[in-house]
Amino acid sequence: MPVTTTPPADINAWAIGVVHTFQRRMVSLITADQQGRIWVRRLCHCGAQSGRNPEAGWNQALGHIFAALPQVGEKV
Repeated sequence: MPVTTTPPADINAWAIGVVHTFQRRMVSLITADQQGRIWVRRLCHCGAQSGRNPEAGWNQALGHIFAALPQVGEKV
């Protein structure tokens, strides 16, 4: 998500869009996790060294999602 110097015209619509994007990504990750695919695809993609620690891949995948969201105090 690009950071801009001017606030969006409708900050509420922007915030709702961010939340919906986050929810869609979480549902996608959870679905992949439940189907067992996340450990094959996400671990390799995220650079996790071993399938023995699935939490590492999960945390890295979540980190990629949170990195796309604005941080507290960040100008949007």
